[in-house]
Amino acid sequence: AVNLFGLNLLFFYLVHLWFYRLRLHGVPPPFYLTLLETLCFWGIGLIALWWLTKRFEILKRNHPDSLLRYI
Repeated sequence: AVNLFGLNLLFFYLVHLWFYRLRLHGVPPPFYLTLLETLCFWGIGLIALWWLTKRFEILKRNHPDSLLRYI
């Protein structure tokens, strides 16, 4: 997983900035959550980001001459 994130560092960085700002309606911001809730929120987010980054890596490999190689 570390190599996957390292190969797509800019993509991971940009997506995580927006991903962790999103909240479900009625759910308090993360700084109002308990430690256990925060760890669950972080873990679920990391799994989702891993999946998105993996899909992006597949997209990049399928289009090697595109501008995606710079992201």
